[in-house]
Amino acid sequence: MIFPSAKRRFKSVLRAEQLAEIPSSFRDSDFCDEVPLYSRYKQVDYLKEYGDVDRLLLELSLDYFKRLASESPATTSRRFLAVTVVRDDEKEYIVPHIFICNSNVRRRLRGLRLSAPSSPLGRYVQSLLRQMPDSAEYTVLDDRSTIPDDVRVFVGYCKPQDRLVGLGEFAESV
Repeated sequence: MIFPSAKRRFKSVLRAEQLAEIPSSFRDSDFCDEVPLYSRYKQVDYLKEYGDVDRLLLELSLDYFKRLASESPATTSRRFLAVTVVRDDEKEYIVPHIFICNSNVRRRLRGLRLSAPSSPLGRYVQSLLRQMPDSAEYTVLDDRSTIPDDVRVFVGYCKPQDRLVGLGEFAESV
């Protein structure tokens, strides 16, 4: 559960990153990119007042993800959406991103290889997700191929809405 005051303060962080209102570029049919939800650790230090910072960051990111998934892009293609998570150091907070690919998903992401979470970060994100009431809606997968010697964790819908390519469906198709 996210406290309303924590949510309001996170909206200020999103505003600083020009993400409070979902950018129109995110709906462009050619858009395919990954965007961090914050750029400085000090922007999210306030979350300590509300509990586990990493869990709250994941929950706030999934809240943003749901908003994004509910908006219609300017494309008739199925699109791929996920929250991706990286961490530069185990002593630092997780850094969630929004991953959006609005068209030609299989061609554009052909090098992306997703697998069951076996990395420490993947298992950690999965444990954070299990603490959330709607955790059954999501799946967690590791990407160990995109960034050499590093892992990036993908979180997305188990059963996606219409016009979305599901995380599991994508992983099985490549």
